[in-house]
Amino acid sequence: MASGMGTKSALDFLNITAAYVVGHDFGSGISAALATMHPSLVRRLVVTEFAIPGFGFEAAHDPAPYWDHYANWQLAFFSIPEAATFFISGREKQMLEWFFFHGSYSGPTSFPENIVNRYTSLISKPGFLRAMVGPYDLQAIAAAASFFQGTLGRQPLSMSTLAMGGEASFGASTRSFWANVTTDLDVDVVPKAGHWIADENPTWVAPRV
Repeated sequence: MASGMGTKSALDFLNITAAYVVGHDFGSGISAALATMHPSLVRRLVVTEFAIPGFGFEAAHDPAPYWDHYANWQLAFFSIPEAATFFISGREKQMLEWFFFHGSYSGPTSFPENIVNRYTSLISKPGFLRAMVGPYDLQAIAAAASFFQGTLGRQPLSMSTLAMGGEASFGASTRSFWANVTTDLDVDVVPKAGHWIADENPTWVAPRV
């Protein structure tokens, strides 16, 4: 994957030849791609709140009859980035407030106003929103699934891997998403956390990472 190669280039520029790699959400896919392409570089892999394409992402992506507004409907919405960008533009703060409310453990108390405003300022900059939803493009997901199935489907990762999911989000299902990806897997369910585990329960997450 291009993002994995880009990460490797950044590490090469910094003369880093071994790393402890942590990814959150789609960053977990990038981290897994880096570990797949350069296993000797990654000493330990930590992935949080994500299922990589070809190994569970599609199950979270495809709408089902039991879905409600707490489901991962945004994965399908973001899959056409131009449409998602069009409908979100000008309503960036409302979108963030929606996700912070519905995706967190304790709703509106999870993120203070200054944090929401900071994120809003960032994604309102030209090109940022399109870049944010770009990885969810259907063609990108299909390419990622082909890559992971063609590599990890034949030879899983062997480095120590910790997969983490928030109690009010991925939770116990985290194991099923990563069980076939690595042969050395540890799974944590982060208490009192939704999707944003490091923000919602940093004192619990930091020692584990």
